[in-house]
Amino acid sequence: MCIYVACGLDENGDVYAGIQRYMVKEDQWDVVSYSPFPRYDLVATELNGALYLFGGQSLRFDVETDEWTVLNEECLDGKFFCGCTNISGQIYLVSERKSNKAFPNMVLLDPYIDTCIQTDDAIPCPMPLRGCVTIRMVT
Repeated sequence: MCIYVACGLDENGDVYAGIQRYMVKEDQWDVVSYSPFPRYDLVATELNGALYLFGGQSLRFDVETDEWTVLNEECLDGKFFCGCTNISGQIYLVSERKSNKAFPNMVLLDPYIDTCIQTDDAIPCPMPLRGCVTIRMVT
């Protein structure tokens, strides 16, 4: 199991392009790649062994091959979100940010069938979010 940290700000306040990985069993950090479009305000999720990064530009990073792919989805271009997660092979981005406001919309991205759908007013309470998470229920 690993934790990935994508980009951010360095100690001088400059945008850092590194994709860092923490290997839990080894208690070790390393830098595995560098983003072609680094930003400090990304949201990210993992889907089938790839990292998906969203924030101005949408990117897919294959951790096995070190290959970067730009996702050309019109509904994501130039947009920033407060949260991102995945369920059943689909990525959900919630609460779009524009300057200092958040909007209660949601975008569903299914990279396997090339679908990107935006739902306005999807979140009943339009408050700024600071992340989201998927919980898999075991019954």
